[in-house]
Amino acid sequence: MEPGTYYLLAKCNLSQYFTRVKKLNICYKLVSHLNNNTIATASPLKEREWQDVWQDGYFSIGARKAGEVVQIQHDEGGDRLGKYTVIYNADGQSIASTDNGSYSFRIPTDGVYYLKVPASVKFSENEPTRTTRVRYYTHNDKIGAAESIAMRPNESVFLDLWFSPEIRNSLKAESEDEALTYDLETGYLTAPNTPEGSADIVFSNGYSEGSQYRAEAVVHISWSEKLLSDISISNAPQSLTRRQLGNAGSKCRL
Repeated sequence: MEPGTYYLLAKCNLSQYFTRVKKLNICYKLVSHLNNNTIATASPLKEREWQDVWQDGYFSIGARKAGEVVQIQHDEGGDRLGKYTVIYNADGQSIASTDNGSYSFRIPTDGVYYLKVPASVKFSENEPTRTTRVRYYTHNDKIGAAESIAMRPNESVFLDLWFSPEIRNSLKAESEDEALTYDLETGYLTAPNTPEGSADIVFSNGYSEGSQYRAEAVVHISWSEKLLSDISISNAPQSLTRRQLGNAGSKCRL
């Protein structure tokens, strides 16, 4: 759009509905427009920083070295992704794709790599407009996660969980409390709908306890009806932001 003053015209031809509606609300949101519909015009992603995605497009994760492990996180607000994030090499060849909230892959050869990320803008009468978010970072761990998280009852949060490609297909989540759940597809952790409590959730590569091949990360979760000024997270690997989207039963994005 060119600089200037713009106007919105709101009207409805179905006049019968107005007899039941006392107030109509209209809102707008200014969003960044990225001209990144080809690999050649890919927008650079900053490592460890979330990027809002308002339209399907390409993003660069920069020059990578062979053997590096890259963690891709794709946040849809707790919904199933539906579409795939596709990973490309410098020659424009697709090397992997995922529709999970968290995914890791190992760089095959030196070069610049790209993501093609689908967008999904979501509108709600009682919540702010939100869209797809994506970020990446590199790591050398078999598996890892924040050590502890404090939540509200029945609240869902996107959990920062990272793992090696070798663990990716065998990743398993087990909880002391069956109502404390983690969705491997969306990447969201949901607290039980009880006034308060605490429990551990263990992420592993699927090997039994005591096995020399077992790798695991334990996250301690506590939840309470008491109002929190913010979600408390300890030992997070990078700075995290919280977006509150509602009250009880809400979904938060970290």
